[in-house]
Amino acid sequence: MDTKFTTSAIFCRSRKLVEVFLCGRFAAMLFSSPPGGFVPAKKIISLVPSITELLSDLGLAQEVIGITKFCVHPPEWQSEKKRIGGTKNLHVEEIISIQPDLVIASREENVREQVEAIAAHGPVFLTDVVTIPDALKMITDIGKITGTHKRANELAESISCLFLYTSANPANQTNPTTLTIPTIYLIWKDPYMTVGGDTFISNMMQAAGFTNVYTQQDRYPEISIDELKKSFITQS
Repeated sequence: MDTKFTTSAIFCRSRKLVEVFLCGRFAAMLFSSPPGGFVPAKKIISLVPSITELLSDLGLAQEVIGITKFCVHPPEWQSEKKRIGGTKNLHVEEIISIQPDLVIASREENVREQVEAIAAHGPVFLTDVVTIPDALKMITDIGKITGTHKRANELAESISCLFLYTSANPANQTNPTTLTIPTIYLIWKDPYMTVGGDTFISNMMQAAGFTNVYTQQDRYPEISIDELKKSFITQS
């Protein structure tokens, strides 16, 4: 499940770099726009279900023209938008032929070679969200490049305030002498796979008061039933 990208892999046929947005540990490049300055994208393809939901929340129903077969929210978009394959088996040639103004991809979900092929023909915004601040920055950055910065800022602020309220609420504060709940988060079966400490899921677990048993592991390690049993015995 290694889909690592390098910044140099994201480029555009025009070669005229306009702006580089940074969000956490990813870099995404935007390129030349028509004379008169930067113009927000009007033909957007989303390669990730969570990004598709965000674009909907930002009011971009008219601008989004393509989504993956796994993008099920909002429900009406399943019949209204072009389906461009799955997150890891994209219809690359079809995406290129549509000539979108912007394609939004994810280091976590998409395949490097496919994203590079698309980026060779047009602008790609590559996300790499690991922490909650990464997610908030991603929301505001996507707001900038889609002309919805006001709504994006409001959304990011509301999420940030919710986390602050939750952590400040006395009912949710953990006694320093009390351990959080040791937890294993399974994402796959056959083989069993869990999440390491350098993932967004692990960071959300920590924010919710759970201790990831595999926090010292990287990415998405495979584990056996015996390892699962041993982990629970060790933590009990």
